Amino acid sequence: MHTLEQHTATILVGLTVMTLLLIIALSVLVVRMRRLERAWLPLRRGLETSDASVLLADHARTIGDIVERLTQQDHRLADLTSILTGCIQHLGIRRYDAFEDVGGQQSFSLALLDGRHTGLIITGIYSRTALRIYVKHVRDGDSDLELTREEHEAIRHAIGVIR
Repeated sequence: MHTLEQHTATILVGLTVMTLLLIIALSVLVVRMRRLERAWLPLRRGLETSDASVLLADHARTIGDIVERLTQQDHRLADLTSILTGCIQHLGIRRYDAFEDVGGQQSFSLALLDGRHTGLIITGIYSRTALRIYVKHVRDGDSDLELTREEHEAIRHAIGVIR
């Protein structure tokens, strides 16, 4: 017993230091727990449970639904893109006087092309007595039929070579 009485002060100081260290560790853990609760709060909003496994399962299901819808939207976008490639995307017009005695640039060549530069060129030739309209098929920016200079210009304007 004599030894215990001699070391009582040392034991008491040691226990006090350990108690202070435990209080500091507990304070740090409380602060971290509050931060974690604040981070967790937005995930729990609108849900009846605060069970982490239920919340995570619900969020995983929601993310799975979003990924599935996004995949469907990607497929729809690819379908629409392929459809749009075949729609008129490029338009070029060239107005001119076909005859010297007729002014006002009433004649025209109109190029209507899709994304592959395929489509039609419509040419209207105006004279004092008549208006004649011609249509030629265009494939890859050119035609099997001979094109006039104005028709070439309308095509080049449609595909962006001429601004």
